[in-house]
Amino acid sequence: MTARVRVVATLAALLMITAGCSDGGTEIALVASETQADPGTAPGGLLNMGFALPGEVVTNQGPTLTVKTGEPVTVTLENLQGQYGAPSDSHDFAVVPAGLDLGTMAATRTLEDEALWDSHMPKVFAGESGEITFTPTAPGTYQYVCTIPGHPDFGMAGNFVVEQ
Repeated sequence: MTARVRVVATLAALLMITAGCSDGGTEIALVASETQADPGTAPGGLLNMGFALPGEVVTNQGPTLTVKTGEPVTVTLENLQGQYGAPSDSHDFAVVPAGLDLGTMAATRTLEDEALWDSHMPKVFAGESGEITFTPTAPGTYQYVCTIPGHPDFGMAGNFVVEQ
């Protein structure tokens, strides 16, 4: 894929994120998997993990998701774990305040308690999808993250921006 085609595909995917769904909210589709580049380089020799928009390459820093205050957000997460030969693993999704020690909080299983607006999605197992709908009530920059212990350390997080 050429750089120009990749930019156009990325812009089209971003428009899908910011385009409202018919009820005035936003629909976001994400995939979760290990990263394609440099598998085996994460702490302990395990694979790096991340999020991506469907059809995009999974990266350690997931794509920035931008939504509107007071409008419902529906996130659909497809677990592609294992697409590059990694063992099957479950993933989840939650929006949490920025600046948290994600790795430590996930390890102590307190990260999911920080989920804002009831945004914590139950575990999604390999080859399955999950969906959650919530309504952000305050503008700002937050983080979305997989709360499974160890996964934030392997790169499963991204920025979640709530605009007025």
